[in-house]
Amino acid sequence: MNVYSIILINVILYPSVFLFFMNQGFAQQNNDKSNEDDKYYFDSSLFEGSGLNQKIIDKFNRPLQIEPGIYKVDIYLNKKFIVRKDVNFEFDTDSSQNIRACLSPDLINEIGVIDDQNFISSSCLDIRSIAKGSNSSFDFRNLRLDLTVPQSLLIKFPRGYVNPSDLDAGSSIAFVNYMGNYYYTEGSKNNNYKNESSFLNLNAGLNFGKWQYRQQSNFSTDNNGKSNWENVRSYLQRPIQNINSKLTIGQQYTSGRFFSGLEFQGVNLATDERMRPDSLRGYAPVIRGVAQSNAKISIEQNGREIYQLTVPSGPFEINDLYPTNYEGNLNLIIIEADGTRRTSEIPYAAVPNSLRQGTTNYSFSVGRTNIDTGINSYFTDLNYEYGLNNMITLNGAIRLADEYQAFALGNVFGGKYGALGTNISYSRAQLPNENENYTSGWMSDINYSKTLQPTNTTLSLASYRYSTSGYRDLTDVLGLRKAWQDNQVYISYNYLQRSRFQLSLSQPLGNYGSVYVTGSTQDYRDGRDRDTSFQIGYNKNFGILSLNLNYTRQKIHTLDRGVIKEEKFDNFGGITINMPLGRSTSPLTPNLNASYSGSNYGNNYQVGVNGALDKDYSLSYNVGMSGVTDENQQTYNAGLYKRYSAVQLGVNTSYSDQYKQASINANGAIAIHSGGVTFGQYVGETFALVEAKGAEGASILSSPTSKIDRFGYAILPSLSPYRYNKIAINPEGISHNIEIQGGEQRVAPIAGAAVKVIFKTKFGHNLLIQTYQNTRQSLPTGADVFGDNGEIVGMVGPNGEVFVRIESQEGKLKVRWGDSENEYCTIPYHLDKSQLSLPIINLKGTCIEGDAQ
Repeated sequence: MNVYSIILINVILYPSVFLFFMNQGFAQQNNDKSNEDDKYYFDSSLFEGSGLNQKIIDKFNRPLQIEPGIYKVDIYLNKKFIVRKDVNFEFDTDSSQNIRACLSPDLINEIGVIDDQNFISSSCLDIRSIAKGSNSSFDFRNLRLDLTVPQSLLIKFPRGYVNPSDLDAGSSIAFVNYMGNYYYTEGSKNNNYKNESSFLNLNAGLNFGKWQYRQQSNFSTDNNGKSNWENVRSYLQRPIQNINSKLTIGQQYTSGRFFSGLEFQGVNLATDERMRPDSLRGYAPVIRGVAQSNAKISIEQNGREIYQLTVPSGPFEINDLYPTNYEGNLNLIIIEADGTRRTSEIPYAAVPNSLRQGTTNYSFSVGRTNIDTGINSYFTDLNYEYGLNNMITLNGAIRLADEYQAFALGNVFGGKYGALGTNISYSRAQLPNENENYTSGWMSDINYSKTLQPTNTTLSLASYRYSTSGYRDLTDVLGLRKAWQDNQVYISYNYLQRSRFQLSLSQPLGNYGSVYVTGSTQDYRDGRDRDTSFQIGYNKNFGILSLNLNYTRQKIHTLDRGVIKEEKFDNFGGITINMPLGRSTSPLTPNLNASYSGSNYGNNYQVGVNGALDKDYSLSYNVGMSGVTDENQQTYNAGLYKRYSAVQLGVNTSYSDQYKQASINANGAIAIHSGGVTFGQYVGETFALVEAKGAEGASILSSPTSKIDRFGYAILPSLSPYRYNKIAINPEGISHNIEIQGGEQRVAPIAGAAVKVIFKTKFGHNLLIQTYQNTRQSLPTGADVFGDNGEIVGMVGPNGEVFVRIESQEGKLKVRWGDSENEYCTIPYHLDKSQLSLPIINLKGTCIEGDAQ
């Protein structure tokens, strides 16, 4: 039975029949069922001589049930969407009237029901017989099967868990992301000049199974006739899920976790934390305790509940807390069944390198460096981190290259006094000098994080680094070798750095806003002056208005041919205000932003308005002006941006008495797949290709500007890898002749996948036929209507009305109201071309006994 038939039965037919018999006095209240005082049934004795058999009457006594068979349904567990699958519905073994869902063993495993009685050996399972206290209900209006199972009878998966069998490597596909920009500027009469330039960035990919090839390139031209093509990066990658890792081959970068980041060509195998459930990423302590009864476990941080669970009596363990921004101790609250309440405090502090107990991260790289400022060398890197327990994380690293060795050891300690991370590194390198001796040295690194509970002051990160005179990073060694070879002076901001200290503080002030301070200072061994910079800021919301104040002091470097020519400090600060121009919550309400700043180079101001011109934010704009108060200069600017399903366009322009400027930019994606070529918006690392043949104009709910094109495809530009993503289509705007079958779909892509999501569609014409039998009598109400393929397509309504959806312009419908061979008739139909454009086609037809010729 198709969706239209189901809707007809429930929305039109059943209420009509019910009201008809109520008005005639033929419905009576069913008082035999104690819990169904408000339900009605049809007494078969009232239909004697009507031509209806007991089977048809029973349909009206079971208005919320369906015929036995296989249906593709959306399955929900405890009100949470799980999967969309074919499910067999059959008569209950305890009743020949009730229909039950027949669940497969694979589905039971996927749901995670504990099978302690070995029911999985059966090929057809009832959720009630497997898990005591469970129940199921089916909403056939929405083809939704709801399963309710007590939490104690479900396997406890970490929050955010994705069944490995659900992970989708996607389809074989080729795609190109493009981002193009044309820029034009022209000086005034007193400063006559003209510059034109064009830039195109291409980010291409090719997926084949789990292997993914990526290539990044740039192309640029200018009005001097100069053009340049640059191959930025190309590499091959694939996930290795059984070890939570990703393999990358080609041009890439080291992580920079313990040693400086390096661009290189080679192979990298590293942990991909995204493969872990959300609740197992980052750092959070494992919490253990003992419950004396069926108890409620609650975990609070800074007075807010962040976790709740009901556990049976006995020991319990909570190992799936989400990371909570490294601030505030945790309070464990155990509330027993008799109301007894016990609390305890768990220290919680972490720096970014903290790991959960038992968690391992690693990265292994081998290849040849690929840097322009140094002599390239073969090298290998190995980083390793291990969460020993709730308090200690151990780590280490090794880097080996030509005439260079380095290693690092460290740990992270977290407790009630905060989180302290320490590392010590050693390097030994041959430097290019006349003696060609080796130099060696040490570097120590300390990081600290803590939230001071009385004032809620957060010390986000304080770090101190000190290097001895002989310590060298590989990047500096390779740069020194090249400079020595080319007889030049090697320059690097970090080279010969003696020490560095940085600090970040934030302090909430309640109703008075919040204040933050960041700063750093460093000194060198080559005679350079100490660098000291800091920033202080204040934020506060006044109703709809937000205010930001900031002040910054930093050192400015002036370079001449790669050599530092001048160093001086710059001081600047300012105020920024944002507010909507009106109290309406409409997306069309414009937003005002204004700022004023001053520095050693002058005072600047800026005022602008931005907003959207449609409810989907597909058309947006900005207008504004800026200026320098000391020079009495004003610049006026405007921009307009439009997001289409296939491309995003932007136009910008600015004008002053010194120059005029304009630019045009466009970005999007082109996907080449088995179904053809599809244009869409710029895609992220992981995306979806949605197929819905014939549904041109329909949009994807999570991305309203992504619409099905005339070939039946659309690009959904972004998905979360290793997570369940719900995808649904909004049918608004499609042809009335197209029906999208099924509701939302759920996919769990691997990183880098292009998942093809197929929504089945059905083409058809809606017919409302006023029918009669040869005797001019109406057909029996409730009789089934079958299409050419033998599938039930509808049911006869009051006065012989039949509403069906058919695909062909002519054919026959069979109406059956009983099991006997003569209890059916056939309705032939033919549609003219002029009728095909109508949303509902009204016909009259005679149902001929037997098969119409």
